[in-house]
Amino acid sequence: MLSARQNKGFTLMELMIVVAIMALLAMIAYPSYLDSVRKSARTEAKSKLTTAAAAMDRLKAVSLSYAGATVGAGPTYTMTNRSPESGTIKYNLSFVGTPDATTYVLKAASTDAQDSNGSGVEIVMINQAGQTCIATKSASSDVCAFGTDPAW
Repeated sequence: MLSARQNKGFTLMELMIVVAIMALLAMIAYPSYLDSVRKSARTEAKSKLTTAAAAMDRLKAVSLSYAGATVGAGPTYTMTNRSPESGTIKYNLSFVGTPDATTYVLKAASTDAQDSNGSGVEIVMINQAGQTCIATKSASSDVCAFGTDPAW
């Protein structure tokens, strides 16, 4: 007579194999996740810069000058000084120099929270002509070649 053996759980070897497979998947997936988070934050910063450029154009339409534009956190400012609006700041938004009657340059510079891996796009700029510029932190944050950047 044959007796049936009942399996009441997993062996230690089976459990270790599952843990090893999950660790391998995590090693592959986590860097991709971080890259997606960085790209999402960069896209939001670009959106904030585009919104700020539209606000600058409205200011010029009303006062015939870009001078007097302000950066800060609140409705009284021409543009916000951070991206995203709430939570951990990933990009600081500011002017490069001071806007005058006919020109301005807006800049979004990544914070250390965004720049944890030390590589990739760190500085994004747009000027009054709608020209964009993308530079790395190793480059001068106030100088880059403006043009229509396909990365935007």
